[in-house]
Amino acid sequence: MSTISKTYKWNWKDENGQWAGWNWTNAFSKAEARKFAKKMQSPARDFTYEILVDGKVEETTGRNKGMYLDEKSLRRINDKDFMETWNRSYQD
Repeated sequence: MSTISKTYKWNWKDENGQWAGWNWTNAFSKAEARKFAKKMQSPARDFTYEILVDGKVEETTGRNKGMYLDEKSLRRINDKDFMETWNRSYQD
């Protein structure tokens, strides 16, 4: 195993397979990066919350579509690739 960590990037997808964002980590191997990403996944779920409507509190529901690792997108990237992805993500 290498003693120098590398940067890995992956995309998130929702329960419908649609793109839901991206993330990255530094890891010593692709297997370690995959393990880290899998721990960060969040399952799809329904939720309820309260909102104020005309001075009255009403309960409503929503759906978190989940956040799952897109296995095909997990790859090692260099600093230049990372910065290009970061800059594209945060442009106005």
